[in-house]
Amino acid sequence: MMTCYGPQAAMIAESFTPRLRYSGSSLGYQLASIIAGGPSPFIATALFATFNSSFPIAPISFFAGSSASWRSRC
Repeated sequence: MMTCYGPQAAMIAESFTPRLRYSGSSLGYQLASIIAGGPSPFIATALFATFNSSFPIAPISFFAGSSASWRSRC
């Protein structure tokens, strides 16, 4: 899994022109983190409050874990 981060950084940096390289890659990376990871605690809390159980949260956790492991494969 860790061997994917080196090539990933190079691929993201080369996606932008040299003038925009660091700001463009950083902005995209940070916005993706906010959009994907930001609402998840609120969604989990709403599901727990609605169903009074953590069972509905399990498919979301499974999906998040499986998508993270899928992304980490080179």
